Amino acid sequence: MNLFVSDLDGTLLDKNTQLSDYSKNILNNLMDNGMSFTIATARTIATVSNILDGLKLNIPVILLNGALIRDTQNDEYIFSAIIEKSVSDKVITLMHEFELYGFMYTIENDEMIPYYEKIATDEMRCFYEERKNKYYKRFYHTESFKLVNDKAVYFSLTNKYEKLLPLYEKIKDSDGIKLTFYRDVYNKGLWYLEIFSFYASKENAVNFLRAKYNFDRIICFGDNLNDIPLFNAGDKNFAVENACDELKALADGIIASNTENGVANFLKDNYGKDF
Repeated sequence: MNLFVSDLDGTLLDKNTQLSDYSKNILNNLMDNGMSFTIATARTIATVSNILDGLKLNIPVILLNGALIRDTQNDEYIFSAIIEKSVSDKVITLMHEFELYGFMYTIENDEMIPYYEKIATDEMRCFYEERKNKYYKRFYHTESFKLVNDKAVYFSLTNKYEKLLPLYEKIKDSDGIKLTFYRDVYNKGLWYLEIFSFYASKENAVNFLRAKYNFDRIICFGDNLNDIPLFNAGDKNFAVENACDELKALADGIIASNTENGVANFLKDNYGKDF
């Protein structure tokens, strides 16, 4: 039994961060006929639910690059990887040392809570305003992340490469955490540094779903450096034409770009006859 897993931004979504009606109809038809399909993303359930409204996913979704897995049919998290407090304390101390600000996500009573200490850059402001106004997502202010990090699962920082690099170099070999450090799909002048538990990754999340639902084979789709762990879990992996060179080098094949409905067309043309 196959499971198909796609990244969202730059892969399944178009350049306007939308899932086209064309792709949605193809995917719904395939799932209605028996295909098991889900997504693996750095996004949270708040934005995913809005963007994928009308897409009838039949397998739990992988969120925050594998830190959370949510069963959208039963409306509950079935996996969360909490960062040990001593480890998140160290991350926060170093963020302060390098004068870096971002968002910290915690999981509390089956609810994901995003916190911020300070909206310090225009990029943070845009991120904050878009999610608050477009997706009705609520953020909570705290004087220090250390006051509320008992159940932290994820840190997300957006800035210029040279600003984030010192923090990345300082913590990349730290015990208890994993990192993704990659260029923004939509603004090439910005980079993301994302920090999460050692037990959280797209790879581990896919393997969790493989074991839980007894999938024999995983086929994955991606475009960016944070999809390398996803490809590590896949039995067959495909990069969209617009993917970064590093991911293309790891792929079993290159498919049409995200703006050409590459994932949906590939699934229809290559696996549609199986259902």
